[in-house]
Amino acid sequence: MKLKRVGFFQELDHGDPNGPKLAEHVSDRPQPDEAKVIEYLRGGLLLIGCPGVVNDVLDNKICPVGSPDILTDGVWAWPGDLPYYVAKYHLRLPKEFIDHLRGRSFRPPAEGEVDIRHLEL
Repeated sequence: MKLKRVGFFQELDHGDPNGPKLAEHVSDRPQPDEAKVIEYLRGGLLLIGCPGVVNDVLDNKICPVGSPDILTDGVWAWPGDLPYYVAKYHLRLPKEFIDHLRGRSFRPPAEGEVDIRHLEL
């Protein structure tokens, strides 16, 4: 199954060069259900583990902020540092993704619920 991608901003070393710009999704106030979104993102299943750490690309004085791992819920995939950016910069994420989380009652999948061997990034 081909995964949908969210949070692979072009400014990130592990982002998509053709992806959205991180700075254009920053907000000055929390988004609805932001705390639940952050917990969901943190609770994703490890799809690809990467060694090392990543720094804040919007504020180079803050480091490290996470890992370049890729997490998934079996439908979507996102970088391991996305929860940091949502918490720190109140990122606005795509409505389709937020609707998906709401449809799951903000409950990430449990280990064994998703067979990651059949997922494609």
